[in-house]
Amino acid sequence: MRSPLSLILADLMTQNMECSIFKTLTIHVPFYYRYVDDIIIAAPNKHINKILCSFNSYHERIKFTIEYAEYGVINFLDKTINQKWENYF
Repeated sequence: MRSPLSLILADLMTQNMECSIFKTLTIHVPFYYRYVDDIIIAAPNKHINKILCSFNSYHERIKFTIEYAEYGVINFLDKTINQKWENYF
């Protein structure tokens, strides 16, 4: 059985990770949203690998994967998100 503190500690660790990573990034990330352990980020294509490497280098046991939007559409938390800003980047 998990401890009731598990979710709180995981959330605190994730917030600490976010702060550390975004302090070191020199890339402007126009959209970032996290719910528990699911993250969605909108960023220019040329910087996606650098952002992914930053997240994956935070801790050896934490590894992130990436899913790209197809035709401006991506699913996040059982919702479909449509990209409406074609020339945003």
